[in-house]
Amino acid sequence: MRLEKLFSPRDYNAHISISMKHRYVYFPVAKVATTSLMKALQIYEVGNLPQGLVTQHPRAEYSSWIKPYQLTPDMLDDIFSAPDYFKFTFVRNPYVRLVSAWKDKINGNSKEKSLILKLMGMPPQEIEVPISFGQFVKAIADQPLHKMDRHWRPQALCCMALWVQHDFIGKMENFDADIAHVSERIGFDISATFNNGTQVHRTGASETWRKEYTPELKGIVARLYAEDFARFGYDTEL
Repeated sequence: MRLEKLFSPRDYNAHISISMKHRYVYFPVAKVATTSLMKALQIYEVGNLPQGLVTQHPRAEYSSWIKPYQLTPDMLDDIFSAPDYFKFTFVRNPYVRLVSAWKDKINGNSKEKSLILKLMGMPPQEIEVPISFGQFVKAIADQPLHKMDRHWRPQALCCMALWVQHDFIGKMENFDADIAHVSERIGFDISATFNNGTQVHRTGASETWRKEYTPELKGIVARLYAEDFARFGYDTEL
């Protein structure tokens, strides 16, 4: 199946950001510093245009990047295989990422919470109803992986790792060094923009995630995200 058939048009375009000017392809993975990275990279793209025009998550048709909808499948394949395009992404321990998604989108009563309420058989408009981490995990446990919301969809799907050969896969656990490497490759100091209030979705999950897991929940998450654990070198043991 072609990628454009696997995801919704909105998600397909959200997962791929192409800079023809600077010759890179960034594959955003939600809950892996995506807001900060996208804001920084957009500043790089727009150059001398007013930075007030830059938003963290622009709709595809207003993006400063080239998006898949603007290209034919063959053109996109050529970019993915071109040696002069630097193709990169960032990933995170799946256990931590899922807690971060729950804290931000479910505990934070964001619009994505209505999806979980539906899966639990509850009215989606009852956004104030508390949902525990255990309830959240069990609600998504039987979803087709590619149908999950992108904030908790497996990272291997989000970054197209099953279909695209990345030049570099950075990790949140080694963020400063990996950001420095990407900055050197694309010719722009990404971290210099991080003190401008861009880290708006930080949840503190990296410090608190272990207390949310029971043996049962650990087993469910290890199964759901088996490809992420194996492909990106994360240990399924807590």
